Amino acid sequence: MLRQYGLYHRSAMKVAQSRKKYWRLSNMQEVHRALTIKQLYKWGLIPLAQLAELAYARY
Repeated sequence: MLRQYGLYHRSAMKVAQSRKKYWRLSNMQEVHRALTIKQLYKWGLIPLAQLAELAYARY
């Protein structure tokens, strides 16, 4: 799946074979390169900062 988002085979294997948990994997440069903000918006995910602004605006 990571190769579909523009990572080379070696980088995708580095992420896939890592023993790190999800929180640590989110800091990897390879993950940032593959999962861009544009891709996250496409999936319907909203940044936490935007959610906080929406919640603050309701009060």
